Amino acid sequence: MTKPDRKLRVWVSEGLTCMRREMDARRLSSYFEANDCEIVSKPSEADLNVLVTCAFTEAYENASFQQLEDLKKTGAELFVTGCLPGVAPKRLADAFEGASLKAKDLEQVDSLFPDHQVSIRSISEQPHALTVTMKGPAAFRNHDPQDHITVSGADAHTLMFYKREAFARARSPGLKTATLRTCNGCLLHCTFCHIRNSTGDLVSKSLEQCRAEYETYLDQGYRHFVFTGDETGCYGLDIGSSLPELMDNLAALEGDLDIKWSIEALEPQYLVRYLPELRDWARRGKFLQIEAPIQSASNRVLKWMGRPYEIQPVIEALEDICDAAPDLEFWTVVIIGFPSESDDEFASTLRMLNHDKIAGGYAIAYSGSHDGKASKLKGTLPEGIVRARMAATVEALQGSSLMRCMENSALNVLGKRYMNGRDSILG
Repeated sequence: MTKPDRKLRVWVSEGLTCMRREMDARRLSSYFEANDCEIVSKPSEADLNVLVTCAFTEAYENASFQQLEDLKKTGAELFVTGCLPGVAPKRLADAFEGASLKAKDLEQVDSLFPDHQVSIRSISEQPHALTVTMKGPAAFRNHDPQDHITVSGADAHTLMFYKREAFARARSPGLKTATLRTCNGCLLHCTFCHIRNSTGDLVSKSLEQCRAEYETYLDQGYRHFVFTGDETGCYGLDIGSSLPELMDNLAALEGDLDIKWSIEALEPQYLVRYLPELRDWARRGKFLQIEAPIQSASNRVLKWMGRPYEIQPVIEALEDICDAAPDLEFWTVVIIGFPSESDDEFASTLRMLNHDKIAGGYAIAYSGSHDGKASKLKGTLPEGIVRARMAATVEALQGSSLMRCMENSALNVLGKRYMNGRDSILG
């Protein structure tokens, strides 16, 4: 890449991505700063724009491409990473001739900047840090539990809901919070998922590295840790360890400190596999929140999705864990309108979302992946049916929950806000 005579001015995107890609973005910012570059707040000020992308759904993919087109207009050099290079490589190649790296190949960035003296391998991961004043998403922070938020869901690709009863008791003391990424990649081969094309196979951090990061964060005053990964529950299975062993190791470092944990992206089979350990930690008041993407309440649909569990053991496990800690919040994710999903199967998923142990979650309208197996399954539902089911989901949860709908058009608005240096409206 062309190097100017003065300090290279770099803008790195943070927004429209998951927590893990945001951590990648912050690591890249630290990498450029360590190599005597100036980090700027707007892409219009940069010599080099770094776009960290999301392709979680078709809507997010399209929003990432819109950001790409906007950045091309700045005239600065451009580097693309995140999930887009692995999820939509042909579309990206058609739209962009510059440098790109899949998320799993981020450490190859040194090859793009041969004059840099500091390798990205020497740059520690920075926690996605915040102060937690409530357990649920910041999108609901300023609302009253009795607020009635009217949403239609007709054009929504994602519905976020938060049960009023859970929200009413969600306030917690301000806790300085850090994310601890324990692993990258995953072991699953879900038919609906194409993100694995960018994140790759499971690669766990060593117990020693996790312990070192945890100790550093404890010394910095963090008292709430969110364990995250592309598939957090499978931590250690590639290195002869496990999530319970990791938790035991980290707890041993805490001394008399009152430390809280949350788990993000815990695949439901690990609720069952590690039930005794999770229930024990819950009983001790360790958890604030667990998020497990159940995806569907139909065993047949789960099988078509390539999910390695059945619904009843998962429900029984989450009930046991929540009974052990009444203040723990359990969140989930479901896909609405998966190919061949019947009316009865959709209805069973709605009933599950109304389970009194589920505090909140996300309902996502199905969109086919580029080369995922689901795109080749028979029974793809017409768009009108998927939209109608999203609207029915809103109606089913309206009385019990606060809700936010993300419509397709809203993502492009958010993308422009991020590029102008403004915070997300969703938090």
